[in-house]
Amino acid sequence: MIIKGRWVSWVEAIRQLLGISQDELPYIPPPPKDIEIKEEIELPKKNDTYKHVFAYLIKNRKLDADIVNQFVKSKKIYEDTHHNCVFVGYDEENNPKFASVRGTNTRKKFRRDIENSDKGYPFCQEGRSDTLCIFESAIDLMSYLTLLKFYGITEFHHHMLSMGGTSYIPIEKYLEKNPNITSLILCLDSDDEGNFFTQKIRERFGEEYKVVRHIPNGKDFNDELVDFTKNARTIEKTKQLTAIEEENMV
Repeated sequence: MIIKGRWVSWVEAIRQLLGISQDELPYIPPPPKDIEIKEEIELPKKNDTYKHVFAYLIKNRKLDADIVNQFVKSKKIYEDTHHNCVFVGYDEENNPKFASVRGTNTRKKFRRDIENSDKGYPFCQEGRSDTLCIFESAIDLMSYLTLLKFYGITEFHHHMLSMGGTSYIPIEKYLEKNPNITSLILCLDSDDEGNFFTQKIRERFGEEYKVVRHIPNGKDFNDELVDFTKNARTIEKTKQLTAIEEENMV
């Protein structure tokens, strides 16, 4: 589309025509499904191996192995019999209430929430501070932890949760259970939906909580992590080549 004599994308054209900024771009979420939440959900059958999940999360998604293993040991991640990665959320009595399935086949994307999952009990990591970090996905949450580790930040005690998309339900429920929380860090995707939901969270929680946003260098924090690891390998190879050249200088 041509605006003022230059080609712009369709989305950018709409922004200019409406006179709105990127953060204000309207996003119309799909209507919520009217699903009756039962007391229990039926988790997918567990596989007798974790090799597909470990390969997907550590090799493909570049997550730190110790961080992944930590969530596996706490039974928040496991592999089902179809080689999918299952992310689990628990209630106060440690009963599974939410589960999201993501395929490990990188050539064919697949993800869904298990029927009767309650978004009020999301995949999360409990903290000890007065701050809650909010993510759209479990992989982004773990990517953030991995990046912190790369940067040498070991003292990190904030609460962290994955909304499993964009939803107020997990945020409201978590804040109800943790009245000591006073600050929210929004670690949402850097796209139209993430920008729109950031604005809505500020409107909904801004009066009661301090709300700030941490924008990833990329679409999301996993994109940032993958790029970071690529650059780190390039830097390391450059250092090695430089060292070899210096050793062989006459």
